[in-house]
Amino acid sequence: MSRGGKIAVALISLAPALYVWWWYTGFSLYWPEFPIMVLFWLVCYAIVFVFIYVAFPSVRRRRRKRPKKGREVSGVGAQIDPMTLEVPDHLPPGLVRQGQTNFYLSEDILKVLPRPLAHAYRILIDIRDTSTNLELRGRINIVVLDLQRMDLQEARQSLRAAVWEYLTPKQQDEILSGGLGMWSDWGELKSGQYLIDPESPPKPGYIRLGDVVSPNGETQQLVLQKEGHYLLVAPPGAGKNQSYIMPNLMDYEGPVVCLDPKGENYKATAWWRMMYGDVFKFAPWDDDSDCFNPLDFVDDWDDALSLTRLLVVPDAGVGNRFWDEEARRIVAGLIWYLVVAGSPDEKNLRQLTRLLSESDYAGLAEKLLEANDEILADVAGSILSHATGDHGSSNVIKSVFSNALSNIGVWSSSKIARVTGHTTPGFNPASMLLKCREKENKAATDENVSFGTSFSRNEDGEVTFERDSMDTAYIVFPADRIQEFASVIRVLLGWTLKKVVNVAGPYVGDYDIHRRPFLFIFDELAQLGYMDVVENNAPIARGYGIRMWLVAQDIAQLKRVYPQWESIIAGCVVQTFLAPNSAGTADYVSDRMGVREDLWGKTEPALPKAELLGGKLKGKAINFLSEEKPVLVDLPVPFHVREKQDKDLAELKPILKAELEKYRAERIQELAVTKTGVRQDRDAEIDDDNGYPADIPPPVEDDEIRKPSKPQSADSAPEPDDTCSDDLKDGGERPPEFKMPKDE
Repeated sequence: MSRGGKIAVALISLAPALYVWWWYTGFSLYWPEFPIMVLFWLVCYAIVFVFIYVAFPSVRRRRRKRPKKGREVSGVGAQIDPMTLEVPDHLPPGLVRQGQTNFYLSEDILKVLPRPLAHAYRILIDIRDTSTNLELRGRINIVVLDLQRMDLQEARQSLRAAVWEYLTPKQQDEILSGGLGMWSDWGELKSGQYLIDPESPPKPGYIRLGDVVSPNGETQQLVLQKEGHYLLVAPPGAGKNQSYIMPNLMDYEGPVVCLDPKGENYKATAWWRMMYGDVFKFAPWDDDSDCFNPLDFVDDWDDALSLTRLLVVPDAGVGNRFWDEEARRIVAGLIWYLVVAGSPDEKNLRQLTRLLSESDYAGLAEKLLEANDEILADVAGSILSHATGDHGSSNVIKSVFSNALSNIGVWSSSKIARVTGHTTPGFNPASMLLKCREKENKAATDENVSFGTSFSRNEDGEVTFERDSMDTAYIVFPADRIQEFASVIRVLLGWTLKKVVNVAGPYVGDYDIHRRPFLFIFDELAQLGYMDVVENNAPIARGYGIRMWLVAQDIAQLKRVYPQWESIIAGCVVQTFLAPNSAGTADYVSDRMGVREDLWGKTEPALPKAELLGGKLKGKAINFLSEEKPVLVDLPVPFHVREKQDKDLAELKPILKAELEKYRAERIQELAVTKTGVRQDRDAEIDDDNGYPADIPPPVEDDEIRKPSKPQSADSAPEPDDTCSDDLKDGGERPPEFKMPKDE
């Protein structure tokens, strides 16, 4: 019964007493009978009211004035006083009392509760303290009391039976989706320096990883600003370029070497990177390509060996490595011969292909001996030891030379030869690093020295800018030619990385000076084939202020190319996975996420494979962080959207692009002149039909690469130090047209 009803009953119960008193006074309405009668009636009413007040506590509490607005409580919305809520008639008294009391758990209990239950408790408390439903409040308090007694099974049953049906689908999903302990929370990310603090800018040379939402609803950027490498696994069409590579190229403060399939990154960002420093473009299919000759940077025999390991890649499918090791030894010797004894016009890898096409092996060995070099004398002896007769008719030496030529034959292509005959001034990986380091040293002692993009506009609207000291090199190849010319790309990326590592050593230990990492973007890493410089130099490069950004389409590619693929992944401080579309990558990510106990106490994968492949994470990325739990982020704003939203970019783009085109036009004129100032026509001797010299066969087609002839068996291969004869068995000869299979 409501409060008004109880008062009405009390008043009606006084009517007989009032009538009796009036009869006793003879129905008099005059003094003093009537006033005394009224006073008697008020006294009786006061006695009844006191009785009701004492006997019914709910009436006593409800006499408090109901506040107009809720009281703010930390961590929840507007908390409502349960004593101000009306009590439905159908609720039992026990549930009413439960709903009118707010129970909370101590921090000590919350620490020992399973994460899913602790997460559910926080959400339930928020729902209870902001709800006007007294019944729901009472049911939630039953769950809280079970948790307070640490009766977890009973708490789960109460939640499922008494509370679950009263929650909205959104509230149910919020309870189920969180609390598994698999994602880093806001505090962990902030302490790990993975968030951009508005009060203090991030360290130069950071990489944007995605967007996360703070507890107050603001969107902040997750970034990699720690020392170390970065892995991005993204299937085709997942937004790798638009969401990651292009935006980071626009903002990255540091030297960059970027493999750019199709040239999209160059077209989108080169005009802006021009303000960071000089922009180089190695694009054999473009007229304005810069030039890079790897032999210009071979300083000693060790360099020749390192370059050879990038040129001749062993085939994991053949058990006997004799052919590859012999090919490497001879290629390294010929490279060293061109460096120490070759003329300027001969000092290039196209000339190396000519030497490997020699049929007079004895004459070639004599040339090496004439160089009067101990190393070359050993190589000449190796050639002669495998040759029988004056013109090298041995099948062994033919197979060794054929194997070497099959690995580097693409360097005789007209387009490749045109841009690898010499090196564009400034396109030197060592000088790119030193230029940045020298300015960093100046900035450490002179506060007026600044880094980054800087431009100004005069009264006439003309834009002027000062080019900084952080150069950028784009290596542009058509996407359908990457595998065919993998040897060229492998050398350009791996060789520049090797030379930068050699130069960066002396700067290790300058902890008082913040060094901007030299960024290498290895897009389509697996298609380039095995690079020992990536696998072996990763730990050294990290400590030398060099950051490798490795990009692959799926985990299976890395497994196929790199035997130590797990070590490569572990060496990256952050690994980002965009929504996978392959079962192997989904299995890997699901296994990395581990197994968790859900809200109801069941054990299941924290992130099932079906959810990964089912599109539930579309538009999101999973980031595995070093020393932190994974983070689920929204993809960064696509570059084309950012361009439209940023009015300054839209206004500056045509002006700076015109400057870039002028800059590239000057390069076209420079390309026609060699370092000595003499015009060089390197295409004169090239066959126009296939782009290769007449004496050098073009590389075999992909079908031939994927279907090689029967490989040399381990038993039939000769020992490296034996003199082989012509009586080799079927397995002992490698046909001249044979090419070692490449990893796709």
